Amino acid sequence: GIHPSLLPPWAPGPLQMSLHPSTRHIIKLTTHPSQFDVEPEPIRWAKADPHERGPVVATVTHPGRRNAVGAHSGTYSVYRAVALAAHASPAGFRPDFTNTLPPCQIGPHPAWSKPGAIVSLDPWGHLPQEIFAKRMASGELDVRPTISVTRSHLDLPEIKEAVSVGRLTPDAKFLMADGAVVTTKAAIEPVWHLPGVARRFGVEESHLRRVLYEHTGGMFPELVTRADLEIFLPPINGLTIYMVGDVATIPDPDAPLVVRLHDESYDAELFGSHASTGRLWLVYGIEECVRAAQAGGCGLIVYARQEGNALGEVAKFLVHNARAKSQQGSDVRQREEETERVTGAADVRLYELCADPLLWLGISRIHTFVTSSGAKTRAVQAAGIEIIKTVKLPASLLPPSAIAEANFKEERSKGSFAARAGSNPVSPLFGSNNGPPVPPAPLLEGPASPRRSGAPAHRFISLTSHAAQFSVSPLPVRWGAAEPASRGAVVATLAHPQHRNAIGTHNGPYAVYRAVGIAKQIIDPSRPLDLQSTEPVVTIGPYPSWYNADAIVALDPWGAMVSAPDSALSTAARARGVSVQPSIAISRFEARMPEIVEALREGRLSADGTILREGGVVSCIKASIEPVWHLPGIARRFKLDEEALRRKLFEHTGGMF
Repeated sequence: GIHPSLLPPWAPGPLQMSLHPSTRHIIKLTTHPSQFDVEPEPIRWAKADPHERGPVVATVTHPGRRNAVGAHSGTYSVYRAVALAAHASPAGFRPDFTNTLPPCQIGPHPAWSKPGAIVSLDPWGHLPQEIFAKRMASGELDVRPTISVTRSHLDLPEIKEAVSVGRLTPDAKFLMADGAVVTTKAAIEPVWHLPGVARRFGVEESHLRRVLYEHTGGMFPELVTRADLEIFLPPINGLTIYMVGDVATIPDPDAPLVVRLHDESYDAELFGSHASTGRLWLVYGIEECVRAAQAGGCGLIVYARQEGNALGEVAKFLVHNARAKSQQGSDVRQREEETERVTGAADVRLYELCADPLLWLGISRIHTFVTSSGAKTRAVQAAGIEIIKTVKLPASLLPPSAIAEANFKEERSKGSFAARAGSNPVSPLFGSNNGPPVPPAPLLEGPASPRRSGAPAHRFISLTSHAAQFSVSPLPVRWGAAEPASRGAVVATLAHPQHRNAIGTHNGPYAVYRAVGIAKQIIDPSRPLDLQSTEPVVTIGPYPSWYNADAIVALDPWGAMVSAPDSALSTAARARGVSVQPSIAISRFEARMPEIVEALREGRLSADGTILREGGVVSCIKASIEPVWHLPGIARRFKLDEEALRRKLFEHTGGMF
């Protein structure tokens, strides 16, 4: 161990060192010995027999048995950690999985045991409660499903309208008389087999691990310290498959099969963005799925949560502001350049992985692929899946307000999703190598961190293989200070990590997508973001609550103002050449929802020409807000000891930070 006098005051115990033959080249120092061991459950990815393959173990009941980096439920593991800290959930709780098996059989299919075919989800993830039932019942094993399958109904106004005008005909089996669509749906958590994912991205595994660690602000050190753990549960949003029709027909190459690979667009699909085609594509895809089901086959909507081209919603709204001020229209190159200027890339969606859920379902042929995306078409074909025909959104369904976006997507689909920043084109499945692995950084050198006022005169010992990522002189931030210059900016960017004053990084789960973009050389991390013309379209605040450290603790009230060139909030950061990034973006928005159109038609609402126009278009201001937690205030809000909260957040997210 290390002498207690060398530990920080809040350390819960002595540092422990653990050695194991599988990782004898690594010396591991940890203040959480109860969370650390190295006897991982064996797993042999792509083995045909599930018992020989082994379970994915990402629970923390028996930490030494973990064979995966990360934790279940992605970003929701943070909520569980807070619940445990607040004693709202019992620490030793194990779910009862009685009657939770899928209502229909899915698999096994040949792709499940084909090396390299499925690398971003666990094909056995819907069945561990059955396969490993005895070991789970004995307490030897604590595993969780990473896929759940159930049945439901979809109730959309547009489908009801399609029935009323005769575009669709109810059959009382797949489409009810009231317009409800009967579906089988599967929720899928990402489970990455890192060697396979690296090959799919065309990069060295060691390089991918290092970039994932460094460019998420130090998320999951085990990515670089535990090369023996090949499984990673990235804290990103998963996907949902909606299956309309007879699920048993999906693997049959002769049965009609419609597929729509759809990426989330929150403001379009929930609030009906007037200028977006997102909801139009989604509804049209569902209509085609119903027709396939009624023809004796099945239709699939694969709904992936990759908001704003996987750049995140705050970034998306900033781009909206920049585009509005430049008045660009539908010119593809100009729009992409504007997005790259603000965010570093035009698109970081993981096209290379989009065929995996199709292979999980045993698909070898798609009869109708509902898309205008050349990238998705190429990725699916590269996975060995035949596409008979592609169909696009009919022009008759496009309102004039969405034509510009439709034209933009049409032109963009003719391009490639190859890396843009000077790298070689990448094949979706077997990409070229984007360069040699980066050599390890030297151990930490340089000046010691200045002692905090009132802190004990201990010397802190920090051992790291990523010296350039270590924060040694964080810029001051005084939560609740009245003056912006005194309060200071939240610094979670990575250009000058020695000045970071926040744990984590911007964009939440989308930081993982950005890191992958850097690994693939789509994004140049040395290029600073240009936030010109992204400022809020209206001024909000400051208000008295901003100056009360306990009034606002879960967001940065100044988060929309840091990017202004003359912002006093960022004075100290600018003086040191440190870039800051907004955690709030405020933009204008026009929504057109069928329910509002109906309310207007029935007289429950009246058009005023400004807020609500004829045709049901609502004008409003929208704000996207990233969580920024002031941990002392959060702990007080939850009535917790801050040290206990920090510890639970670390332990029950699989060591996220």
